[in-house]
Amino acid sequence: GAMVNIYLKDGTKKGLMFMGDSGAGKSETLEALSNLASDLIDHQEVVFDDMGTLHIDENGEVRAQGTEVGAFVRLDDLDKGTAYRDMDRSIFFNPEKANARVVLPAAPYKVVTANHKVDVFLYANNYTDKRGMHFFSTLEEAKPVFVEGKRFALGTTQEKGLSTTFFANPFGPMQRQKETSDIIDRVFTALFEQNIPVGEVYTCLGLPNKGDHGIDKAAEALLDFVKNGK
Repeated sequence: GAMVNIYLKDGTKKGLMFMGDSGAGKSETLEALSNLASDLIDHQEVVFDDMGTLHIDENGEVRAQGTEVGAFVRLDDLDKGTAYRDMDRSIFFNPEKANARVVLPAAPYKVVTANHKVDVFLYANNYTDKRGMHFFSTLEEAKPVFVEGKRFALGTTQEKGLSTTFFANPFGPMQRQKETSDIIDRVFTALFEQNIPVGEVYTCLGLPNKGDHGIDKAAEALLDFVKNGK
């Protein structure tokens, strides 16, 4: 997953949380939003870039935290000049090969470990030929989409083609499905009880020609939510 706090110039703040396996389009959606709304956004605060947690705090509110201060990203996904610009503060892995990785510092420890309000929780859907965003009206409609963890694998891992991973996370949840299911039930119930919008954002990255820049439509829908809360 990924989470960012967006601060608009008019004082609006929204905590956007995304879930999806490698290549689903979490980072790309945020990048498209940044490009689209550069004149409206004052600044952004990365809470986590790759993995985070959802929990219920002592007041019963759904809150998110990060689990890492760095971002482990694909070199191919970054701007061509990034490697040179961040060379002195990054750790590179097999940079001469396809699917090379780089570790970049993403957020300070105090930001990562703070409790953050979640204003929307979205599944990054890169395989459905739709545009924009869709919000689920019931828990029963939403939960299976997140639990199935479907994506069109783009070769960013060992997989290619349409694949599923329990809760889009092969590190832990897949091995401990019973324990994870109890937590999923508890957190999703709280999300809907607290009227936090839960939905999916159509990134189109797994479609032919990336859905003819379909991710831009996702960014437009996301911007509408940030500005108007719907």
